Amino acid sequence: MKEEVQMYIERADKFRRNAKFNFENGDYDIAMFHIEQSMQLLIKAKLLDLKGTFRERTVKGNSYQS
Repeated sequence: MKEEVQMYIERADKFRRNAKFNFENGDYDIAMFHIEQSMQLLIKAKLLDLKGTFRERTVKGNSYQS
């Protein structure tokens, strides 16, 4: 599980670096998208670290893993 947490953190950092690059180049909308993705991955990493797993849920007939 710790490997999964680390994977999410590493991916979040890649999105953060992309956001910084995009911001510095004036692509503010893409920078915002990348920083949002980074934050989502960090939240998933923290939840996984605290809870140990993500439960599967169904939304409007579609199966999503959260």
